[in-house]
Amino acid sequence: MAVHVSPQDNQIILTSLVRQWDRRLRVQQSIYWLPRALMPGLALGIILALISRVRLFLMPEQILMVTALALVAGLVSGGLIIWFWRRPMLTSARRFDVLLELDERISTALELLEGRIHANDELTALQVDDARLRASAARVNDRLPIRTARRDWLVLALLAVVLALLLPNPQADLIARNAAQTAAIDEAAEELRQITEDVAADFRLSEAEREQLLEVLETNTQTLQQQNITPEEAFAAISEVQSALREQAERLNQRANSSQSAFDAASEQLRDITPADQSGQTSQEAIRSALENLAQAMPSQSQEQRQQAAQQISQAAQEMQNTNPEAAESMQQAAESLQNGDQQSAQQQLEQAQESLDEQALQQAQQQQAAQQMNQQAQNAQQAAQQVSQAAQQGQQSQQGQQSQESQQGQQGQQGEQSNQPGQQGQQGQQGQSSQQQGQTGQQQGEQPADSAASGASSSGAGDSPSDQSQTSQQGQQSDQPPDQNNDPDGQGERDYESIFAPQRVGETDQRGEDIFLEPEGENAPIIEDNFTENPLGSAAVPYNQVYSSYQNAANQALDSGYVPLGLKDIVRDYFTSLEPDS
Repeated sequence: MAVHVSPQDNQIILTSLVRQWDRRLRVQQSIYWLPRALMPGLALGIILALISRVRLFLMPEQILMVTALALVAGLVSGGLIIWFWRRPMLTSARRFDVLLELDERISTALELLEGRIHANDELTALQVDDARLRASAARVNDRLPIRTARRDWLVLALLAVVLALLLPNPQADLIARNAAQTAAIDEAAEELRQITEDVAADFRLSEAEREQLLEVLETNTQTLQQQNITPEEAFAAISEVQSALREQAERLNQRANSSQSAFDAASEQLRDITPADQSGQTSQEAIRSALENLAQAMPSQSQEQRQQAAQQISQAAQEMQNTNPEAAESMQQAAESLQNGDQQSAQQQLEQAQESLDEQALQQAQQQQAAQQMNQQAQNAQQAAQQVSQAAQQGQQSQQGQQSQESQQGQQGQQGEQSNQPGQQGQQGQQGQSSQQQGQTGQQQGEQPADSAASGASSSGAGDSPSDQSQTSQQGQQSDQPPDQNNDPDGQGERDYESIFAPQRVGETDQRGEDIFLEPEGENAPIIEDNFTENPLGSAAVPYNQVYSSYQNAANQALDSGYVPLGLKDIVRDYFTSLEPDS
């Protein structure tokens, strides 16, 4: 007995079946496209690894991080495309009609139920029931199997193997050194930018001083921001800023010290006017107390006391003339008013002098603070320069260690090749024959008469023991052997020092003991009777070990006299130490 299903229920059943099939299709596509979604990330990692081997680009850890991010991006983008791509219900139904071989039953039934195709109720019911029955009986697992592409997974595995082989970069140490140097230079540039902001906002500097410092800071900051800047150039730029800051701090300290000396001298001139109970005050406070005491005691003073006070104030004004002309002028006018008996004018001038001295004291304190800040900024710049220098030195040391290791490996390989050559085997055979001949000669000598042996023993001396004689004979044999001709640059052998160009040695003899002569420049030039034509090339080359000491002395003098910046002294000293010839 057939079960009657309403059109609404048929539409719900067909719609749910289509959605179920769509989810299975998306799962199938996800598994199928999974290796293809990961391939771009691995390909990007391989490209970055190849670039990093050709030029200094990224560290292996950075390449792994970028590759991992690319793999995640591929998975996320593929999942979003597969699962969140909206498909209309009718379009999906038509697709499954083809995949499941339903002969357009599902799409036709949905169009009838939605009213897109007009038909009578009986025909629509028959068509929808047939579509529902055929859809329920469809073999979805056979038509939509969950399978993977083995070829894609093989390609993915091959890409992973290639990346694993390319990832260990021989230039990783060099990249790390460059990264450390770049980081140190960037930190130094940031430090200079901070110093520039502080100097621009420092009101304690004059306009000319501020502009001069800002010009130095901006110029060297731009130098640090240049691409491909070397650590030496960065160090020189930071050292220039450091020198400018220290010079400015020194000028501020000199001004503050000069102002303090003037205060001390003026206070010494006014010591008779200063109250006795104010002896613990500073020079500035003592001058203030003296001027206030004089203004209060002026009406009750005698003419002689006023003249004496005027003289002391005049002497104090002379001490303040160079550091505070305004205060010195006010104090001088107050002294003249005291001498003339004008007490009111003297009090006014003393008040003006006191105001000028207060401003000078405040300015002195500001100068001291500014000098301290400049010294701190110079110290920060010095630390930044030291970091750049340390990064450069570490890079040079690691590079030298790598080069020495490579040279040792190369020398070992050359020695191994030479030991396998037939010529050397023949030489070894000749050496063996010569040793046999020497042994036969020794036996023949041992068969000589006993009287000759006794005479030889008596000539050796009574105090010589047999061990001493054997050592002496061994040393004689070693001294008779010719020196090793296979001289190596690693110090294993011996060789003559190469000749280098030394113009100051013209006129001396070269390593062969011959004089150095020059040839006249032209044919018509006057001929001077001397030996000038035996050296047409004008060579001034002398052995390296003969001129090294003069170069080293010149470098030591420059280091001691301060011509070389502080941060570069160690570099120069290490350089000449590495060039020192073996004694």
